[in-house]
Amino acid sequence: AAPRVVGTVSVGGVPVEGARVFVREDDDRAIWGPMIAERTARTDARGAYALALPAAGPHRLSVSTPAGSRTTLPVTLDWDREERVDVAFGTGGLAGTVRAAPPGDGPVADARVTARRVDLAPGEPDTTGAARTDADGAFRVAELWPGRWTLTLRAPGFAPREAGPFDVRADAVTGGVVVTLEPGAALAGLVRRPDVEVVPDDMDVQLRRTDDDTRVARTGTEGGRYAFEDLPSGSFRLLVSEPGEGGDLGIEVFLHEETVVLAAGERRTLDVDLPRP
Repeated sequence: AAPRVVGTVSVGGVPVEGARVFVREDDDRAIWGPMIAERTARTDARGAYALALPAAGPHRLSVSTPAGSRTTLPVTLDWDREERVDVAFGTGGLAGTVRAAPPGDGPVADARVTARRVDLAPGEPDTTGAARTDADGAFRVAELWPGRWTLTLRAPGFAPREAGPFDVRADAVTGGVVVTLEPGAALAGLVRRPDVEVVPDDMDVQLRRTDDDTRVARTGTEGGRYAFEDLPSGSFRLLVSEPGEGGDLGIEVFLHEETVVLAAGERRTLDVDLPRP
């Protein structure tokens, strides 16, 4: 018989109806080649789900609740066997407001707020909670386990920001969190090569912080043009390379590199002239 995985989803012992359960075969161990075995189900009124998979072996089980919580954990399935995986979310929460930094100094509506626990013990699954701010910039992220959590905030027109960590307790909401977002910067331009009128599409363009080399943004060219929006302020390295030579395969061969310093809310055009081949 086909491998099966069954279980329940709950919050503080209360069943969660309508949670999405997604089971996917591990990409590196997939026996179907490009056709990865995966199945999806929704929990019923009892919080229960059941899925039959076409392949045995290591899989990843992801659960997301209607309130925005999500967790992913490994599960190994065998032929002619039913594996039980019960998933429980916490009863704590984080609440506060998101505001624009001066001179805006007003509430930021429809910001995406994602909470991630940062004090996981070995073997504990990565768990996140999520919410969106209302018209007054207020948010509440629920279903969190006790522990220390950071918040990542994103909103159109603003630079993303991480805040925290914040302490969360069981059956309580940690309130009074206030986070300000600065206006996002923008950088765009044309990548040119002296020997051709327009550089071929899909040139790799990256921004990395000059202090720690963290990648902040990445895009490909279209019609020779690149564009970045909602960037943080700071000092960055603008890097241009051929497709596949931007570091993903362990190869870094950059045709162009220069330092760019952006202020909050700044919009700049910066064309790039590549060297002759």
